Amino acid sequence: MAPDTSAELACAIDGLQDGRLDDAEASLGRLLHVDADDPRALHLLGVLHARRGLPEKAVEPLQRAVALRPDDALARMHLSQTLTLLGRGAESLAQLEASLQLQPDNAAGLASHARAMMAARQPMRALGSIEHALSLAPKWAQAWQCRGEVLSLLVKMGMNRRAAAVESFRKALEFGGDADELTFQLAALGEGAVPAVMPANLVRRLFDAYAPKFDQHLTESLKYRTPEHLAQALQDAGVCAPLEEVWDLGCGTGLCAPLLRPMTRRLVGVDLSSQMLAVAKSLAVYDELNCIDIVDSLSERRADIDLLIAADVLVYLGALEGFFEASRIALRPGGTLAFSVEAIPDGGVDDFLLRATQRFAHARSYIDRLTLRYGFESSLQSRQVLREEMGEPVWGWIVVLRRRED
Repeated sequence: MAPDTSAELACAIDGLQDGRLDDAEASLGRLLHVDADDPRALHLLGVLHARRGLPEKAVEPLQRAVALRPDDALARMHLSQTLTLLGRGAESLAQLEASLQLQPDNAAGLASHARAMMAARQPMRALGSIEHALSLAPKWAQAWQCRGEVLSLLVKMGMNRRAAAVESFRKALEFGGDADELTFQLAALGEGAVPAVMPANLVRRLFDAYAPKFDQHLTESLKYRTPEHLAQALQDAGVCAPLEEVWDLGCGTGLCAPLLRPMTRRLVGVDLSSQMLAVAKSLAVYDELNCIDIVDSLSERRADIDLLIAADVLVYLGALEGFFEASRIALRPGGTLAFSVEAIPDGGVDDFLLRATQRFAHARSYIDRLTLRYGFESSLQSRQVLREEMGEPVWGWIVVLRRRED
């Protein structure tokens, strides 16, 4: 007897809503056994695979669902989200914009479009989309936060939008937004006390969205030079291959990997962004990749790592005591800690400060004090241009430290 398609569809939807994914999959299987081209079942099957964290399996049924029913705005939205997870940014944006043409007053879709435009460095288009979303959902905290982030990007670009950005973040707080993220973002605009660290969720969201264009933007637009500076510094400090184990902390998409791989028998990458790690995995260079906070990643290691390297990572940590302590415990005696920090100009009174770019800068005197306190000795420090911001050089310190034998 043929199944009752309406009842099976309802069971599948209920299963997805209640988290009973096996039941939902069974219902969808019965539907697709009867009609392999049922666009509703294909759509829900794609959603199910995505819910299970399998975007590579989700994309094919979602593409088929959209091909069979091109006017299904929600299916296009789900396909866009899946393509984003796969790092296929251009295809994702095309599906998102097609969905919004079909359903122009979808507040969630407009917010997604605003974030996509931010990642594409098109802040005025982003602002138009998020303000449309807020006209539809004026008490939506995440939309207010997104508006603040767009306006903050305009501030970085030299536009006088600081007051509007502050107002947006305060509105987001008023409507129940994430207090840790929002107080950090306000602090970057000079409102409130400087926090000790960038919130992990903010780091994760920033780099998950940034992953597809990360390498191109850093190397071409920002003229990012930190990996090369660190590689030269390691050579100048006499750090020689072969090393047994090297950890690339905050490895991102793996820009340091080609420089580190020849030095070591085992290369481990650590990052908070799963999307960055997906790109790094595609390089097939790392022996292990871990999605975890860099300090937490070192907590169970005991004097068994030869080299820790953190390129353009400590800009997301203000207070560095926890990082130095974890590094001292994880490194073998005589092991090497190499990192970059953005520099506070000489003569400043702060150990660290938070810039409008939402990145921390550190004083050389602070690094020197931590070096002594946590049992390191300096092998090399050099002042270098790490990258550019709005066409201006960003100066920093390249630091190579050795853990003392005692």
